[in-house]
Amino acid sequence: MSKQPTADPGSPGSTIPGTGYKDHGLDAKAVDVKNVKTILKYDSRLDPPYIIYTSTPAP
Repeated sequence: MSKQPTADPGSPGSTIPGTGYKDHGLDAKAVDVKNVKTILKYDSRLDPPYIIYTSTPAP
């Protein structure tokens, strides 16, 4: 698997510069994504008492 640039939805054929933690570390920019599922699962042994599960965005 290779690093993929983030497509710019406002400019087809272009990418958004400065996105991606692997490429830009803490200077990475947030981008909107679709099709991500987030689940909080309760576990009383933890503090806070939940685990966060997220899926990977899909095109």
